[in-house]
Amino acid sequence: MSKLDKATVDQVMELGNRVNEIRRHLSQITMQLQNAERERAIARLSLNHLDQLPETTNTFKPVGKMFVLEDKEGLKQQLNESMKQSAEDSAAKASLRDQFVAKLKENEAQVEELTAQLQKQSDGSSSK
Repeated sequence: MSKLDKATVDQVMELGNRVNEIRRHLSQITMQLQNAERERAIARLSLNHLDQLPETTNTFKPVGKMFVLEDKEGLKQQLNESMKQSAEDSAAKASLRDQFVAKLKENEAQVEELTAQLQKQSDGSSSK
């Protein structure tokens, strides 16, 4: 195997490692995006339930393993803030996910190109 072959193999290995790392980051971002969407859905459902309650109803906010008495308007405001923050997080994560998908496609194309180049080199050396 010539030095060019060794360099190409090293590039393929490096790009393969990069592709695996990008896939790992992509799966983490996807999970974070799903969590943000879940939080937003929970806040939306809670807010809908709060809107159906009479104004004089005692409401409680979960804090760890306990519940704290909270006025209805304060709790609604916190839920609206939570929904807003989750929406912002979702948008940021979706943008980041799109960037990683683009990087992944680019790196996979480079791996395929280098693999084809390496295959041509090995076919050329075996036919000699």
